[in-house]
Amino acid sequence: NVHYNLMLPNDLWSLEVDPAQISQVFTSLLINADQAMPKGGVIQINAENLGSEAILDLPLHAGHYLRISVHDEGIGIPKNLLAHIFEPYFTTKASADGLGLAMAYSIVSRHAGLITVVSEPNCGATFHVYLPASEQMIVAPPPVPQRESKLRQHGKKILMMDDEDLVREGAANVLSHLGYQAEFAKDGSEAVARYEQAKASGEAFDVVILDLTIQGGMGGQETIRRLLAFDTQVKAVVSSGYSHDPVMANFREHGFSGVLAKPYTIEELSNTLAQVIGESQETYQSHPS
Repeated sequence: NVHYNLMLPNDLWSLEVDPAQISQVFTSLLINADQAMPKGGVIQINAENLGSEAILDLPLHAGHYLRISVHDEGIGIPKNLLAHIFEPYFTTKASADGLGLAMAYSIVSRHAGLITVVSEPNCGATFHVYLPASEQMIVAPPPVPQRESKLRQHGKKILMMDDEDLVREGAANVLSHLGYQAEFAKDGSEAVARYEQAKASGEAFDVVILDLTIQGGMGGQETIRRLLAFDTQVKAVVSSGYSHDPVMANFREHGFSGVLAKPYTIEELSNTLAQVIGESQETYQSHPS
């Protein structure tokens, strides 16, 4: 019940940061925004370039900065608590440890940046992350030759379920490049219907890729249950950006044959599909009908 809007201009300055640490920062901010809206809402994420004159009133060194803002539509943060939210172990939530925002603050500080927060009762909260812009030129790395998977076979049919238009569009190009025939579904209901139709027509899918979380629709866990009820031999790969989800960690226990943690590379996609198809072929050869 939580959606998001992104406002990211194409001319944003670059940053020199530790990707894993900065990922933790925004993960903490997004979790905080999500938890602030138990009844649902929209998270607004903006980014903009700031010159030296725009940060004169902030405790930052002179220079150019990138400001990334995360705004939620929650009940807001009481004024008497605003000064404490970045303190370790301080939390207003019974199920939280109070370390997320403190960690985010520490990481941004180590990057010579700053986090601030603005909030009004019943108007949500906005966290601003300031990070110094880099003066270094970005040099694209040389293309890495893609290794062809030994088990990949042209003509195999793939069904991908994902509610993101960009993901489906990108996957269509990649799967075609890898030699697969691909069809797509936006949610679990559509995926189950497509799978059943293909199976009934004698053109069954070799592998199904299921996104674990679908906004406003059936996700991967319920979808694989329904597919297994229809076809016990279905081969499915679970995919999600939440790599620590129990389903991702123990995918076979939930009926999946493979796992893809987002974002994944073309090679990871190719190798995972080849592995799942290879296991299917080995099973068939070991147990001929």
